[in-house]
Amino acid sequence: MKERLAALVVLTCIFSAPSSWAAEQTLEVWVSGGLMPVIQEIAPTYEHAKGVHLDIKAAPSMGVTPQSVPERFAHHEKVDVLVMVDAGIDPLIKQGWVDTESRTPLAESYIGMAVPAGQPIPDISTPDKLKRVLLKARHVVYSDSASGRYISGTLFKKLGIESEMKGKAEQIQATPVGSIVAQGKADIGFQQLSELNAVPGISIVGLLPKSVQKMTLYSGIESSDSQQKDASSEFIQYLQSKDVARVIETKGMKAVPSYTNLDVK
Repeated sequence: MKERLAALVVLTCIFSAPSSWAAEQTLEVWVSGGLMPVIQEIAPTYEHAKGVHLDIKAAPSMGVTPQSVPERFAHHEKVDVLVMVDAGIDPLIKQGWVDTESRTPLAESYIGMAVPAGQPIPDISTPDKLKRVLLKARHVVYSDSASGRYISGTLFKKLGIESEMKGKAEQIQATPVGSIVAQGKADIGFQQLSELNAVPGISIVGLLPKSVQKMTLYSGIESSDSQQKDASSEFIQYLQSKDVARVIETKGMKAVPSYTNLDVK
C-alpha cells in the first residue's frame, strides 16, 4: 500500500509540475541554411548525452519571408539559440532581441555553384571562365540570404555582366536553391556549398574562384529573453567543440578554431 501511495505521489508531482519545468527540457533553436546540415547531424548525439531536446526550426538570417529570423521575432515567436549569418545579427541587437555578449563565431562558409545532375560540368576556375558560363546560361538562381545578396549585388558587377543577367537571374525565397536546379527549372544555382551538398539531383561544380569569392561567417547567439540561459550557453559552447568542428569541415565549411572541452560521447 505504501509503495502504491508513493508512486501516486510521484506521478502527481510530474503531472502537476509547472510549465517552466517542462520547458527546461527543450531548447528552441533557429538555424539558417548554411549550418542546418551540421545542426541536424550533431543534434541526436547532443540530445542523448545531455537529455535536452533540440526543437530545430529553419530560419533564414535575412529577408521578409515568414520563416526568416527578423519576421519570426517581429511576430513574437520564442527562441533560445540562433545559429545564423553573423552579418544578420547587428539589426537584431539594435532591436534588443539577442544577447550581445553570447555572440560566438562558429564557421566560415563559401559560395558554390551547381548544375542539374547529368549535365556537363562547366569550367569556372577563373573569373573569365565563370563569366562565359553565366552568359551562356538561360536561367540562373540564387538564394535570398547572404550568398544571394552577394551574387546579385556584387558578383555580377565584378564580372561586368550586371545588365546581361537581369533578365535571367532570379532570387529564390524560402526554398533550397539546389532543389530548383534538381527539378531542371534552372541551368545554374548559387548557394552556400554546405546547403548545395545536402540536395540530391544536382552536380556540384565547385566554389567560386578565390578572387570573386565571398566568405560568410556563421555565429551562434542567445535570445535576450531565453528562460534557459545555462542550457543555451552550454549548447553554444558545444558548437565550438572539436566534435562539431569535424562535422563542419565535412560539410564544406571551415570551423572557427576556438575549441572547447565539451565534446560529448
